[in-house]
Amino acid sequence: MRLALVGAGNVADRYAAAIGAEPDLELAGATDLDAARAEALVVEHGGRAYADLDAVLADDGVDTVV
Repeated sequence: MRLALVGAGNVADRYAAAIGAEPDLELAGATDLDAARAEALVVEHGGRAYADLDAVLADDGVDTVV
């Protein structure tokens, strides 16, 4: 299952690490009002930085949004 995170603050790093540790999950990417935070999160954990929530929702490769 591919997940995307909305919000890349403090808790998102722990979510992304937990997703990465689970073999059946994959981090599709993240978005944040501060684009640099989303970019930093995906550089560390994988996936792509989405421009906004609409971009996340438009990605057919995302199964779940957190």
